Amino acid sequence: MYEELALLAVLLFLYSQIVGRVESAPVSGPLIFAAMGFIAGPILLGWFDHGVTRSEFRVITDITLAFILFVVAANADLKTLRQNIQLPARMLLIGLPAIIGLGFVLALLFAAVMGLCLVA
Repeated sequence: MYEELALLAVLLFLYSQIVGRVESAPVSGPLIFAAMGFIAGPILLGWFDHGVTRSEFRVITDITLAFILFVVAANADLKTLRQNIQLPARMLLIGLPAIIGLGFVLALLFAAVMGLCLVA
């Protein structure tokens, strides 16, 4: 697990070195992280194919998600956000619960198709 965390730290450092150029590019930070994960994963380079347990993978995923959310929040323009609060409010109060519900329904349908029993 420590090797994977060290590799994640190296990738975060490399991303921090190019973040200025990425802001003006049509690609976003999360897309770069997804691409790096695909490249470093077991399909191509196999750097993260060292028998990582489910809990260790969860730790790595949580750290990566926290970093991405921190970067997005740090780049938020608070003045613009205060002037245009309607859109974020609708997204958080209507869109977020709706997409969570839709994801739950789709997961139930997927589980039913796969023959899994999620509800006791």
